[in-house]
Amino acid sequence: MLDVQLNHAGEVVDGHVVSGPEGLRAAALQSVLQWHYVPDGSASRTVHVAITYQVPQPPGAPDSAREAQMAQILDSSKPIGTLVRIDTTELPPALQSAVRPQLQPFEGQGFSNHAMNQIRSILSAADSHLYTSTAVAPGQNFTLTVKLGTPPAMTLPANAPVAYQFPKGSVPRIVVGSRIQEVKLATKVAPANPTSAIGTVSIWIVISADGHVTNYHVQDGPTELQQAASDAVQQYTYKPTYLNESPCEVETLVNVTFGQ
Repeated sequence: MLDVQLNHAGEVVDGHVVSGPEGLRAAALQSVLQWHYVPDGSASRTVHVAITYQVPQPPGAPDSAREAQMAQILDSSKPIGTLVRIDTTELPPALQSAVRPQLQPFEGQGFSNHAMNQIRSILSAADSHLYTSTAVAPGQNFTLTVKLGTPPAMTLPANAPVAYQFPKGSVPRIVVGSRIQEVKLATKVAPANPTSAIGTVSIWIVISADGHVTNYHVQDGPTELQQAASDAVQQYTYKPTYLNESPCEVETLVNVTFGQ
């Protein structure tokens, strides 16, 4: 399961994995980067995504063998914590009465992808405008709050970096969140450290359609480390990013850390 942020055009610009097998998380992030949603008129919004991986059945393999292989690779029922409470108090009384009896058996049980999918199905059957927010307490104790309406857009902190305005070219270009773009990193060059300074240099870069860094702008970081960081980042290469099935350019923020 992932939470992904969309821009006004319905393009995925950032996201993070909420739960799921470690071995499949990078592939899931890389996949959603290429998705496109129908714009709904909002400046940005966050959507919840569930991706199910299926293993192709070898020729002649019995169903039991396929099921065993699926269970080995993706155990969607494996708990990642405990679902201690499902809060429905924000719902109108009629909706509370409709969903509360069906949700109550999940409380105190293991919280897993499978359980979350079952909960989503129950809510969707009751009202398509129901959604959940998740809170995690120490010890992987989860609380779900069921709400009626439209999920709020992801908000950025006041000090969040603003994209540098690079000149536009003839090839379509999108801005992609650093966590998603990092999944596509094919070649990463370690920076030389000319001093004993430590710190992080943040650099906005433009990635060409074939995955090479063609432009950059230092956002911030220790002055004595900026040149070394820039030299390293210019040698990065990425797997291509596609927009409407065609390779496109990408703007993203890269953080280069020294001595940590």
